[in-house]
Order: sequence, then structure tokens, then C-alpha cells
Amino acid sequence: MLAYTIRRILTAIPLLALVSVLCFAIVASLPGDYLDLLAAPTMSAESLAKRRSEIGLDQPLAIRYLGWLEQVVRGNFGNSVAAGKPVAELIGNRLLPTFSLMGLSLLVSLAIAIPLGILTAVKANGLLDHISTSLAYLGVSVPTFFSGLLAIYLFAVTFNLLPSGLMETPGRGFDLVDRLRHLALPVMVLGFHGAAIYTRYMRSSMLEVLRQDYVRTAHAKGIPAQRVYLRHAFRNALVSVVTLLGMAVPSLLSGAVITEQVFSWPGVGRLLVDSVNGRDFPVVMGITMLVAVLVVAGNLLADLLYSVVDPRVRYS
Repeated sequence: MLAYTIRRILTAIPLLALVSVLCFAIVASLPGDYLDLLAAPTMSAESLAKRRSEIGLDQPLAIRYLGWLEQVVRGNFGNSVAAGKPVAELIGNRLLPTFSLMGLSLLVSLAIAIPLGILTAVKANGLLDHISTSLAYLGVSVPTFFSGLLAIYLFAVTFNLLPSGLMETPGRGFDLVDRLRHLALPVMVLGFHGAAIYTRYMRSSMLEVLRQDYVRTAHAKGIPAQRVYLRHAFRNALVSVVTLLGMAVPSLLSGAVITEQVFSWPGVGRLLVDSVNGRDFPVVMGITMLVAVLVVAGNLLADLLYSVVDPRVRYS
């Protein structure tokens, strides 16, 4: 497995290089730049051109890309043109809020989806199955920005149970209970959306496994139903969910971009939106490459988990 992992990492390097080229070209093709947004009416064309030359925006695209790539090799991803700080530092300060939001949302999604998917498969076409299916379609169909605003209206405005935004109460300092209260609404929104997706996959996979001959044989031998479902069927049904988990990180991050804006959460997603609006291209490139690395890592982790879930899978 170690050799397989190393081989996958080595093959990911040219893929990430290709992604960086395409993303850099797309970002550079956006109309305007940081100085265009800041240029005052009284600012002369000479002053604007001088400032653009100082930060390298007047250079050809290939030269700018090579300069950015040199910074990446050094591990700092360049400097933000808006904040004047290293991009790695800006992103690093936002990783913990985003990963805490994504991690708790994923746990909530799986905690709901796995048992509910098993129950609805075992009791297929029953009342619970119909209710779960309706809620799953609702969760998939409703965009997170709408469900986020609805959650704020209900739990923060109407009933005043939870804070409507930010990561902590201003001026209060670190307080675990306060942090968890601020996490509750965005985690609820992302977790419900993820649970709606995973429940349907878990149900369909479990239904397919329950129709297999070995499950019927286990029932015929008199093995208790609970043991058949949890020890024989569940592990094989989990294979398709593991495949979906390989894309969980990018899908959660894309959902977090919207959710962080709605709840004013100081994470990477909000930094990305602010950087795009401010034409802070080094920060946009840094976050884009971070997402690309997470996609590659997520798929590699899913492949490795196959051998844990299914003993027949071996990497040599």
C-alpha cells in the first residue's frame, strides 16, 4: 500500500501543475485588477502604471506565472496585493474556522445519513422511508444560502436561541460554549444538506446488498436480523458511501463558501469571495491550489479506505 500511495502522489504532481496553469490563465483573464478597483479619479495614468509595474501586473502572463510558481516552490504562494501579507499566512489564519465547520458538518451528515439510510432500506416503502425521501429531496433542492437565511430567521431572529453570525461574541474572548453556539447554525445548514445526499446513497446501496444471496442465506441460518444488517450488509453497503466521501471535502468547501458569507464566518470561503471581489489574484490562486490538493488527497484517502471496508481490495 505504501508503494501505491507514493505512486499516486507522484502522479498527482503533473496534474496539480496543469491545474495551476489553467487556473492562473482563468484568473488572469478576469476583467480589471486590484489597482483598477483602487484607482482614484485624481490618480494619474503615470502613477497607476508605476504602481502596476512595482507589483508586476504589467508583465506578460508567462512571466507572471513563473514568478508565482517560484514563490510556490518556496512555500509562501506570494504576497497578497491587498493586505501586503504572505498568502500562506492569510490562508493559514482561516483554515481552523473552515476545517472546524467542515469537520463538524461532515460528522453531523454521517451521523444522520448512515443510521437513517439503513433503517429506510430495511423498512423500504414504509412511512419512515417516505418521510426520509421527501426530506432528502428537500435538502438537496434547497440551496444553502436560502436554508441559511431561513435558519437565521427562525433560530436567531424569531426565537433568539442562537447567534446569527460570526465565530464568537465580540469582546468575549475564547469560550468553548460560545464557539459551539456560533457553530450550531452553519453546521446545521451544511450538515442537513450533506445528510440529504448521503442518506439516499446509503439507502440505495443497502437495498442492493440486502438482495444478495449471502444475506438471504444468513437469514435462513437463523442469524439475528440486527446482526445480519450491521455485520454482513452494512460493511459492503459502505463501499459506495466511501466513494462519495472522496468528494466530500471539495463539496463541503464549496458549500462553506456560501455558508460563510451568510453567517459572516471568518473562513477560507469568505476569504475567497473577498479576494475575487477585490481582484487579489495571489490569494485566489493560493485557495484554488489548496482546493486542488484537497481533492487529490480526498480521492487518495477514499481509495485507501476501500481496502479497509472491503478486504477483497488490495493495493500492491
